[in-house]
Amino acid sequence: MKKFATLLAALSLAASAHAAPIALGTQEIQFNGGIDVDSVAGTAIEFSAGYGYFVADYVQVGGLFGFSNDDILSTFAVGGFAEYNIETETAVMPFVGTQLRLIYADVDTAFGSESETAGALGLYVGLKFFVTEDLALTMRALVETATEDIYPEEDGEVNNVDIGLDFGLRYFF
Repeated sequence: MKKFATLLAALSLAASAHAAPIALGTQEIQFNGGIDVDSVAGTAIEFSAGYGYFVADYVQVGGLFGFSNDDILSTFAVGGFAEYNIETETAVMPFVGTQLRLIYADVDTAFGSESETAGALGLYVGLKFFVTEDLALTMRALVETATEDIYPEEDGEVNNVDIGLDFGLRYFF
C-alpha cells in the first residue's frame, strides 16, 4: 500500500509539472538501475549512467557506462547514444533514440564459462515524466543486437538479441 501511495503522489506531482523546452546547450545526467533478489539467475543487479548534451533543440548526444551481474552473466559496457525528444507541452515527453556500446560479458552456461567482447546496437522508444522542470522519471523499451552471443535466455541458451524495458531518472541543467 505504501508503494502505491508513493507512486500516486509522484504521478500527481508530475501531472502538475510541465517539461521545460530542452534547448541547445542543456546538459543531462541519467541513471538507470535495478535489483531483483529472486530472479531466475539468482540476485540480479543492474546499473547504468550517462551524460548527454543537447546539440540542437530536443536533439541529444552523449556517453554511457553500465554494469550488470547475476549468477549467469556479468557485463561491463561503455558507449554512446543519440536521442530525439518530442515536445508535447505537457509533463510527458516521448523520445526515440539509438545507442552503440562495447560490452565485455562473462557468461556462465550449462556448457561452461565464456568471455566475449561484443559491439551492440540498440534502438529504443520511451517516455519522460517530468516531476519538476529539471527532473524526469523515464521508462523505455529497448531492442539491442550484439555481434556475439552475450544475452542468456531462460532455457540456458545464449543469443545476440535482447529486448527489455527499463526505468530511470534524468536530471537536466
